[in-house]
Amino acid sequence: MRISIRYFDFEEIPSIYEYQYPTDRELLEIFPEAKNIIPLKINDWLRRKGKLLSKETIPFFRKCNALSDEFARAFWKEAYAYLAGGFNEIIRQLKRLRRLEALMADPERASNFEAKLQKAKNTPIIELYDYEGIRRAGRNLIARCPLHADKSPSFYIYDNNSWYCFGCNRGGDSIDFVRAVHNVSFSKALDLLTGGVKC
Repeated sequence: MRISIRYFDFEEIPSIYEYQYPTDRELLEIFPEAKNIIPLKINDWLRRKGKLLSKETIPFFRKCNALSDEFARAFWKEAYAYLAGGFNEIIRQLKRLRRLEALMADPERASNFEAKLQKAKNTPIIELYDYEGIRRAGRNLIARCPLHADKSPSFYIYDNNSWYCFGCNRGGDSIDFVRAVHNVSFSKALDLLTGGVKC
């Protein structure tokens, strides 16, 4: 992932600092000791998940299921999913560690996945949708958002191929855009972007 930081130097001249984060494979090459640590960390996060499930999540859902009002049951289950920061963090960490574990087990397959991922992320967002009333705003593009009923343009496409809508407060890269527009999973969005399918 590449980040760009825009700043003004001492003479008030605009400049850009860019940094390319290493890929997961590069990180494993930099830190070979991770091969021994990752299985231990997975077990640690699984223990945390088990404790949280038994002490918080399962009792909460039992109380929800005991509610007589169907709307109240659905509301509190959704509220828990939204507010369960601890549980969501555990799931996020386990996904990350499982991805690293898979990368160690089959580097060739992981390498193919990384190439596919980069191809998907590099797909220009401007080519993914027929924007209504698109116009240039400096180095960026602005249009009406395809994700909500946008009365005035609030959807920005930045020159680093990222997007953000100030109307619905969503943004990301090409993959996030396809997921949001078509309401598909990450893997389906990846297939759409790398299969040459126009959204």
